[in-house]
Amino acid sequence: MPSKARRTSREVFIKNVLLIALTVILLGAAAQVAWNSNLLDFTVYYGAGRQLLAAASPYDVYGPYQLPFWYVPWVAWLFAPLSVLPLRAAWLGFLAINSLLLAIVFRLLFRLYRVSLPIPVAGLLYALTLIMSLLLVHVGQVSIIQLTAVVLMIVAISRRRLCVAGIAFPLMLLKPQLIILMAPALWLAGGRKALLASLASLAAVAMLATIITPAWPREVVAAIVTGQQRNDPLKWNYTTLPALLGLGRQWNYFFAAAMLPGAAWITCRLRRILQRDEWLAVVLALSLLVAPQSFAYDLPLLLPALIWLTGRWSWRGAALWFAAATIPLLAQYSSAAYLDSVMVVGIALWRAHCRLQATPAPAKM
Repeated sequence: MPSKARRTSREVFIKNVLLIALTVILLGAAAQVAWNSNLLDFTVYYGAGRQLLAAASPYDVYGPYQLPFWYVPWVAWLFAPLSVLPLRAAWLGFLAINSLLLAIVFRLLFRLYRVSLPIPVAGLLYALTLIMSLLLVHVGQVSIIQLTAVVLMIVAISRRRLCVAGIAFPLMLLKPQLIILMAPALWLAGGRKALLASLASLAAVAMLATIITPAWPREVVAAIVTGQQRNDPLKWNYTTLPALLGLGRQWNYFFAAAMLPGAAWITCRLRRILQRDEWLAVVLALSLLVAPQSFAYDLPLLLPALIWLTGRWSWRGAALWFAAATIPLLAQYSSAAYLDSVMVVGIALWRAHCRLQATPAPAKM
């Protein structure tokens, strides 16, 4: 028996060493990409923050390739503190903030879905998430910030802190096209109080934005129109179904409109099968699947569904996470990265189907 116990301890030790080594390698790869970033999108956010500090409109900012700032104005507020720093220092600060936010998201989701994993395994999942999101750290996008807002709202609704849930809502609008299904699902889960708190929070933020940048609604629309009229080739194609099929960007909204009713029907069906927190994780993944405009840097929004599907660590969980990280990498973070969303949603629907089949049918009278 003692020899068997020593052998088991040795196996666990070797396994942990291998997991830690792999994690360090993956983190090193992500750090190298971040260090060599072209700051393509971050330059736009940084410039918008500097415009605010100069009492000018953030919508006068254009980055490389004439990229416009086409977000709601409170996105620029987030970057105003960083914009007092030199560009490179601000970038490092942005990376540090996002790394911390991602760790917080992992912690919240592990507790929410009652996932208990050894620290080496949790560290590996964190590193795999960064590999899945490598485009994000290459260009400097805000998807982890939006994910944090969504997760905070899910957790707040789960704990019945509905006013707190409402406060997080404006940050969910960093990219409103990614939460077409998620926003109404959160209000359904939270009820009238969550809806009213969300609308009140949004109204307060919008009023403050109007005071600071009076013409911001018109300027947002103008920036979006200008951005859509750009004809320069995309460095990374959309991760949408039309892009995967080789169709032009003009098909994105048509396909999204065609897919939305079916996705809404699935959302309603799943609400009867899954628990509330599980349901919200799948709806977020569905929202990304039918989004009219998304890129591979938005894949972190799959994280709640990935963690829920993991459950207890097994070869199935390992295969899921490695596939989620490998697919975008092999696709070079272009249109085929859409298969990540297809895979996660497909497995989630299969899990829901299995649960439905396992539910005893009501007895006939």
